[in-house]
Amino acid sequence: MTAGAEEGRVDAEGARVAAVLAERERFRDAYLAERDPIADDRMLWRAQAFRHLVHLLPGETVLEIGCGLGVFTRQLARVTRGENPITAVTFAGAGGAPAADAPALPPSATRVHAASFPGPLAGRTFDFIVATDALDQRTSAEVLQRAHELLKPGGAVVLYESNPWNPVLKLRRLAGRLVGRRDPRALLNRPQLYELLSEVGFIRVFAVFNDFVYAPLGRRLVWLLRNLSIVLENAPLARTLAGSILVHAQKPPRAVERPRVPLGTHAALQGGVSVVVPCHNEAMNVGPLVTRLLDLYGDYVHEIIPVDDNSRDNTREVVAALAAADPRVRPVYRTPPNGVGRALADGY
Repeated sequence: MTAGAEEGRVDAEGARVAAVLAERERFRDAYLAERDPIADDRMLWRAQAFRHLVHLLPGETVLEIGCGLGVFTRQLARVTRGENPITAVTFAGAGGAPAADAPALPPSATRVHAASFPGPLAGRTFDFIVATDALDQRTSAEVLQRAHELLKPGGAVVLYESNPWNPVLKLRRLAGRLVGRRDPRALLNRPQLYELLSEVGFIRVFAVFNDFVYAPLGRRLVWLLRNLSIVLENAPLARTLAGSILVHAQKPPRAVERPRVPLGTHAALQGGVSVVVPCHNEAMNVGPLVTRLLDLYGDYVHEIIPVDDNSRDNTREVVAALAAADPRVRPVYRTPPNGVGRALADGY
């Protein structure tokens, strides 16, 4: 096969993937606009979950695959306070043209119109990738492979995918077929998502049932069910009622150096915070914890007090080394009996 023919084949494949992504975008945006009474709230919750799940730091880059009208994009820009560059790619415009009804995005977000995937994103890399209802059985392998290529080493992808086991969804799809409104999506279930992400080469893969608040439930039940979600997510029978599946996966390597970005922005807390860290056999964890606290909140820290609570490993030596490196680390070495409450009391 000649180089030109190979390039044409790749472009055709990218266009096929983009066409399915565009179909998924339009279907999702229509649902949010016509049938989801809490669409903005839902996208805000998802943006908050994404931020905390990946421990997003100022300056780290985010790619949103299939932004559509930007409902999620605007909430993501809101929760990141404009501190993270967001590239929001949409495939919904014909031939890569802008959708006429697409509202403007916040300054921290840039909308990219694409007729193929990766298309204009080829050669770029991002710290994190996020997508909502984007994976389809027809193109999921290609989308995830390209997402893997677009991630920086150690980067992560977070996906919110509709749960095909949801009985309400099954009833809606059946009713839709009876009246000629077919759901075009070919959804993946939780085991399929696990298997596919692992095959592509992702590590630290997990998928949890998520979001139990959806039509026909109204706003009155929203906050109650949202607060019950943690219980429902772990209930063997109830969790299949979840509206979506939250998926996280990381591109190797497992250990990656995160940027040192000072997060101390409140002048009233400068040099005024003392941290007590009870430690019992925590040689592997206390070092990274203390180091990261100093990296991110060093301006706030008056002192960090690791309390070695009669550890049987080399926690004492690790704590001593931390104290030698920074005078703000002031260890306490307890004598028996041990216990978290006693360690906290001695630390204070």
